[in-house]
Amino acid sequence: MDAVDIPANFQKRSGISGRGSGELVPELRAVLANEEVVDGKSEIGGATRYTVFTTRPDTVYGATFCVIAPEHPLTEQITTADRKSAVKEYIQVCASKSELERTADAKDKTGIFTGAYAVNPLTDLEIPIWTSDYVLMSYGTGAIMCVPAHDQRDHDFAKKYGLKILPWLHQDGHDYDQEALAADGILINSPLINGLDVKQAKEKIIAILN
Repeated sequence: MDAVDIPANFQKRSGISGRGSGELVPELRAVLANEEVVDGKSEIGGATRYTVFTTRPDTVYGATFCVIAPEHPLTEQITTADRKSAVKEYIQVCASKSELERTADAKDKTGIFTGAYAVNPLTDLEIPIWTSDYVLMSYGTGAIMCVPAHDQRDHDFAKKYGLKILPWLHQDGHDYDQEALAADGILINSPLINGLDVKQAKEKIIAILN
């Protein structure tokens, strides 16, 4: 993605919009996989909120998972009980690696599912939240939303762990199963912005979420 990073907020159950560069950007709401909600309140999660980077508000339809840095202060907090031991062990492994080791392009990315999900504000679908060594706390807010059809790093991660790849830009002949499409085009699989170019789609999504 070639735009300036703009933060979008996460919150359990009730999302709160984020602002960056003077523009309203998509909100995503973190929901625990085993969360029980009674009278509108989480029985186990409360209303913890954290911020995730999205570089393009027009890409939210294509976001199929999210990744939070292992060292993020909320990684263990959002992890479900059945995943806590494995996630804690993974965090310890990542702590022994340098930032250079973790972000090298040629490096095989690793990760583990936290058991938590985010709710896409445009599709209302739950998308899994993973923690991975390729996301650093020192970059932005230490959490990202992932659009594997159009970002090669996310694509590699999705292929490795069997995560969904949903194209939101059309280009004749492109095989999304083989690689990401890192180019602009006409929006597809995005009901509110289908047929628009990226600039038009971005403006419309900002207006909708505003």
